[in-house]
Amino acid sequence: GRLFDGRDQWATFRAPTPNSRNEQSCGYREYDQLDPFVHTLRLEGAGNPSYGGSADLRITGASPGNSIMLYVSTFPDYLDSTFLAGSILIAPDKIVSQGPLSTNSSGEALTSVPLNKPSLIGRSFFAQAHTLSPSLYEQVSNGLEVIICP
Repeated sequence: GRLFDGRDQWATFRAPTPNSRNEQSCGYREYDQLDPFVHTLRLEGAGNPSYGGSADLRITGASPGNSIMLYVSTFPDYLDSTFLAGSILIAPDKIVSQGPLSTNSSGEALTSVPLNKPSLIGRSFFAQAHTLSPSLYEQVSNGLEVIICP
């Protein structure tokens, strides 16, 4: 489907919405490149990302003890990458936050971002993660849109 109705950018949705609008008013929305099986990391949100609460993010599919970098941007994008195993799904020139995470013994990384500014309500942020690896082809995740609820 189209990441935004009527726009050019195509994406694969984990939860398709045939004949319905692809956008939502708040919460989490996972999207991926056209071949979603290329991305081996899975980035997902939990709970309700609302003002006064937090955006709780979980990354799975990495090896135990892996270092992962999580990027947050104000816009999505779709860039084929020559050095990552997958496509870049967020706008690299609009990154507002980035930070390292470590995976636990199950290969998961968890983080919680406090949402304590009223100006965040209704705003969308786009996240993607990748493993920090000395190998040439690093793993990347799907994209995750986080829309802050009231």
